[in-house]
Amino acid sequence: MPSTKARGSPVVDPTSEARRPDTATDAVGRRAGYLVAAAINVVVLWVAHHLLEWGWPSFLTPDFDEVLPFITASCLVAIAFDLVLTVRDPRWLRTLGDVVGAVIGFAAAWRTYVVFPFDFSGWGTDWSWLLRTILVVAMFGCAIAAVVGVVGLVRRAGR
Repeated sequence: MPSTKARGSPVVDPTSEARRPDTATDAVGRRAGYLVAAAINVVVLWVAHHLLEWGWPSFLTPDFDEVLPFITASCLVAIAFDLVLTVRDPRWLRTLGDVVGAVIGFAAAWRTYVVFPFDFSGWGTDWSWLLRTILVVAMFGCAIAAVVGVVGLVRRAGR
């Protein structure tokens, strides 16, 4: 039984499996969201593979080719999980997809930080510090997401 606050409203444990049951509308909405996410990742993948050919953005260097396999892996894994989730989407599978995505995202951010395929020498301001800061924050966020996801999977497996 949920505990109550001082004003008498129930407090529900967010980690509890005793949540409101999914309705057909919830499931359809989630599945539509997975399809939209997969489509967006296909577009991102296509654009990423054409950036150097287009010469845009101008601060991107040919070293971007060294980062592209990590971006490709991240998009392909996301597409695969999204397509699987359109068929069946138990919480543990969504969490597993989140963990795998976070680990690959960390690797992509790390590789981008190491290679740093950006050159702002033709710009009035050197934005390198900002991009490096964003990459560090992204790696930190991916690491936290991966740890939280693994803990969630372990807790769920222990039930």
